[in-house]
Amino acid sequence: MSSAVRRAVIELVALGVLACQPAPEPSVAPLGPAVSEEQPRDSADVATERAPLDWRTVYTVDEGAGSFALVEIGARLRDNARGGQSWVYDGLHPLLVQVVNAGPELVEVRLDWPERASAHHCAGARAGLGLRAFVETTALLEVVTRATSIELADGSGLNVASGVPVVRRADEIVLSTRAKLNGTGFVMSDGFSIALDPVALQTGVSYVPIASASIPTPLDRELTGELRYGGRSLRVATGLAQRVYQQPEASGRLSLGSACLQLAGAFDPGPAPEAWPSTGGSGCSRPSTTSRELWALRVGAALTWPDGEDAGEVFRRFVHVGKLRRRGDRRCFELTLACGEHPGPQVCVSAADISGGQLGDLNSTGLLDGS
Repeated sequence: MSSAVRRAVIELVALGVLACQPAPEPSVAPLGPAVSEEQPRDSADVATERAPLDWRTVYTVDEGAGSFALVEIGARLRDNARGGQSWVYDGLHPLLVQVVNAGPELVEVRLDWPERASAHHCAGARAGLGLRAFVETTALLEVVTRATSIELADGSGLNVASGVPVVRRADEIVLSTRAKLNGTGFVMSDGFSIALDPVALQTGVSYVPIASASIPTPLDRELTGELRYGGRSLRVATGLAQRVYQQPEASGRLSLGSACLQLAGAFDPGPAPEAWPSTGGSGCSRPSTTSRELWALRVGAALTWPDGEDAGEVFRRFVHVGKLRRRGDRRCFELTLACGEHPGPQVCVSAADISGGQLGDLNSTGLLDGS
C-alpha cells in the first residue's frame, strides 16, 4: 500500500471517530428584551395607553383672603352681639360671608368685602353691601375645609375644593356648587351637584377660598350621555351646569363638573336627559315699588346703624330704590338683602355720601349716571 493511500485511510477513520462523539452543549445567550408573540392590538387600546385619564386637580388656597362661611337660608342675623335689630335672610341660595370673629355661639361676619381676583368661592350669594352683622354658629353650613382628590372603589375619582357645601343624608352625601350670585340678586348658572356614598372629607363651618390660578381649564367640547362612578351613574348634558375637564381620545372615560367639583368615571354617549338639572332659579321676585327715587352710595362710605354704631363700609357701587329717612346729617333706608320676603335691616349713611336721581337716570349699567 502506497503512502498516499495509507494517509487517505487514516483520515477517513479519524472522521468516523469524530462523528461518534457526543455533540457539544449549546451556548447560552445573554437575556434581552422579551419578544411578544401577541397579535397587534387595536388602535383604540394603544390610544388609551398613550392618553391616560389624568383626572386629579391640585388646588391651592389663597392664604391672604381670610376666612369665609355660608349662612343657611332662613337664618336670622342681627346688628350686634347683645341683640338690637335683626332680620331673616331669605335668599335663593346660602349667604356667603367673611368671618371677622368666630365665637363658640356667635360669629361676627361681613356681608361684602373688597374684590379679590386671586380668590375663588365655590358657592353662595353675596349681599352687595359691606354690613357687619352677627349670626349663630348653628346657622353656618358644613363645608369642605381642605381641598382633596379621592379615588373611588371602581377606579373613578372625585376632586373637591374648599368651600363646597356638604349635605349629609342617611346613606349618602351630596356635594354641590350650585349657583354663584352677584350683588344684585341675579343667579349665574355655574353649578354642579353629585350624590355619592360617604367618603372621608375634612369639613367644618369656615374655610379659606382656593386660589383662582389653581382652577382647571375646561375643554371646548359638548356631549351627552351617562357617567358611571362609584357604583352610581349621572346623566350628562354639558353646558353651563357641567363642563368637560379631561377626556382622552378613545379612552371611554372622562372628567366633568365645575371649577370646584369634578367627577371622573366611565362614559357612555347617549341622548340628553329629558330635563336639564335645575340651577335654582334666575333671580328673586322682589316686591314691586311705586317709588321712582334712586339713591347711589359712594364707594368707601361708612355705614352706621340707626343708633349710630358702626355698621360697615360700602365696597362697591350700590343703588337703593325708594325713599330715605332723615336722621340729622345722615340718611337711612331699609335694606333689601335678598328676595325681600322679610323686612331687612335699617342702615344709614352720611348725606354727603349719597346722591339721588330718578328712574329715568338709569344708564346701560343699571346704575345712576354721573357722580
